[in-house]
This record gives sequence, structure tokens and C-alpha cells, in this order.
Amino acid sequence: MEVLIADREFIGHDWLTHLLICSVPCCIRLRNNTVIDDLPAVQWWPNRGVDERGLISHEAEVHGVPLQVAATVGQDSERVIVAGNAPAVSLLALYRKRWKTAWLFRHLKSKGFRLENTHGLT
Repeated sequence: MEVLIADREFIGHDWLTHLLICSVPCCIRLRNNTVIDDLPAVQWWPNRGVDERGLISHEAEVHGVPLQVAATVGQDSERVIVAGNAPAVSLLALYRKRWKTAWLFRHLKSKGFRLENTHGLT
């Protein structure tokens, strides 16, 4: 299954509505201050510990669009909240795929290999 996986920069009513109208399966990370069903995202699941997960059991309103929502707390105690039109139970696994790609590029660029420094080498 192909899914658009995006980070916190790709948000908003128009964007999410367009994805749904075009039937694009998506999984998008939300900012902690994103309002979900009239409550800031950070206030959902307030007592979650590291690696604990939470799901909203109904389609929640995110930027005025009905989506599934899931959350977890990472090893660094950072809350990861994702929304999409895939089943809520699969959203965190989908987003994890994006995270692996981000880590690959991070290490290729600034954490060792420094790919950008190879330009112009003969």
C-alpha cells in the first residue's frame, strides 16, 4: 500500500481536504498545539510514558477534517502525534518508516558521511 508520509510542516485544512478528496492515503505528524476535537494535541494522553501508545477510537477532527489519530512518547520523551486516513492502529508504524528515511539522510549529510562535501570532487 502506498501512503504519503509527512512531517509537521505539511498541515492545514486545505491540504488535508485535498488529500482526502483525491483519495490519497496519508499519515502526517501533528504539532503539539494542533487542535484535535477542540483540545490541543499535547493534552490528549497526558500521562503516557516512553513507548506507550494512545489511539482515539473515533474519527477526530483535525484542522476541520475527520482523521484517525495515534500518539506515542519516544525514548527522548518527545511526544509523537500522527493523523491520517489509514486505520489508527497502523499510523505509528507508517510514520516510523519516514523516521528511518530521515535518519538515513541525517547520517549521509551532517552526521558522518557529509555527502554535500563530495560535490566538485574529481
